[in-house]
Amino acid sequence: MDEVHVWIDSVSSFPEDSEAPECESSPRPSLKRARRSPTPPRRVRPRLDPSARSSARDSLEMDSTTDASSVTSLDSRRRLKPTSPLMKRKGSQSPERTQRVLLEQGKPPIRIRQPDSTSRIVSSEELQGILSENFSDNFVPTYFKDRLREADPVVFRNDIRSYMFDQSDQTQLDQTEAGRLESLWSRVQRIHTRAKRCNDNNKDENAWARVVWEALEAVVEDDTCLEINSVQSQNIHPDFLSIGTSGLTVSKKADFVLAFSGDDDGDVRRVYENFKSNNNGATLSPMTDAYTSGLALACAIELKEAGGKATEAEMQLAVYHAAMLWKIRELINMRRKTPMAMEEVESLVPSVVGWTVIGHKWSLYISSLLPDGSIMCQGPFDGLQASTSTRHGILLLLDLLKRVAVMASNMLWPAMRDILEGSEIRGWRHHFGEENANELYINQNECR
Repeated sequence: MDEVHVWIDSVSSFPEDSEAPECESSPRPSLKRARRSPTPPRRVRPRLDPSARSSARDSLEMDSTTDASSVTSLDSRRRLKPTSPLMKRKGSQSPERTQRVLLEQGKPPIRIRQPDSTSRIVSSEELQGILSENFSDNFVPTYFKDRLREADPVVFRNDIRSYMFDQSDQTQLDQTEAGRLESLWSRVQRIHTRAKRCNDNNKDENAWARVVWEALEAVVEDDTCLEINSVQSQNIHPDFLSIGTSGLTVSKKADFVLAFSGDDDGDVRRVYENFKSNNNGATLSPMTDAYTSGLALACAIELKEAGGKATEAEMQLAVYHAAMLWKIRELINMRRKTPMAMEEVESLVPSVVGWTVIGHKWSLYISSLLPDGSIMCQGPFDGLQASTSTRHGILLLLDLLKRVAVMASNMLWPAMRDILEGSEIRGWRHHFGEENANELYINQNECR
């Protein structure tokens, strides 16, 4: 009997010790385990073939490798970071720089250069010397000393020097002179107030234009043959524009010009009338406008609001100066049987003056026609800069404007008169000589 019980026990324990562990160790993920019922029947899972087991293991290893490679490839991808719109990409080139290069490659070329000894032009140097004579000395009337101290004690203490005041005795002034100085002070205050409001309130170019007009009007009104014209909406005739590499003309506009006026000056009026009667349909300036095309131009001003681009302003002024100079060359050739020779250009065509005005800052430029027909615009001249940020700075600006206005009336206009009348063209040297330069200096002192 004991033997029977031993046999039964051995038979009943065999499947649990051998089959169940072998089935649970199978790596095949698709095989489902049998659910156990409360009284589970005895089930024996079929053994897997060794080759099938190896194939399932390889499949799992391949899936694991694929997933890992996918993660690796995602990690190795370039991660893009957001870039602020205020940040500039490195290597980008501003359009102004490109346009400046195109101006130099145009036909004829227009070059903008910093003044130095390597690009010396006689007429430009003569003009610079005339305007620089004792500039920034004795330009403040002593009559304003107490007013400047009262208006801004800090600026008076830190920025104003004794050499800036004129040396004339202004303790006893006649009524006429006192009235002139009072009018000048009122204008200085007006310019200062307007310029400060434009700057502090971030006003646009149109608002700054009133400041420029006020400053120009202060000097043009007194004993000159000049008038102010706004030309920002007027076009230059294509004949007086450089042609770019694309075959198109390079057109830029200035904002203001000072022109010789025939309304208040009899000599200018007579010359204009004779020129028009002898040259039917001919114009005196490079402009297409019905009015300004009939005026000889003296200088140009290009305006930008505070923070405006100086490079763009330089290019606009240079293009306008080029048109003025090429027009003068045409007027000279109209009066001659043969065009000017290259060696005659420098002695017959005078240089012209202009400003770029960017907010408070006024920078002076001088442009010249070279023998090969190209244009050289030099500036800014550090010793001839001015500003509207302070009252004494405005007085310095008005002194510089007066120098240019007197130079244009006493030197440039006689040279233009020779050209327009068709008489012997003696050239700018005859009118810009030492004797006339001394006369200019005397006239400037009388106008203060």
